Amino acid sequence: MPDEVWDEAARHYTEPQLAALVVAIATINGFNRVNAATRQITGDYVARIVEAAAGAAA
Repeated sequence: MPDEVWDEAARHYTEPQLAALVVAIATINGFNRVNAATRQITGDYVARIVEAAAGAAA
């Protein structure tokens, strides 16, 4: 991350908040990589797909 980006973020967040933000971003990135590698579908539309599949199977 360029220093300018970090400096701008530091203007708006405290050090503990910045640490939490970095951890959150890293966690989301990790989940996204696992989902991509295992070809998992995610998002709000998943519930509709599951409901449609359950309705078709009934």
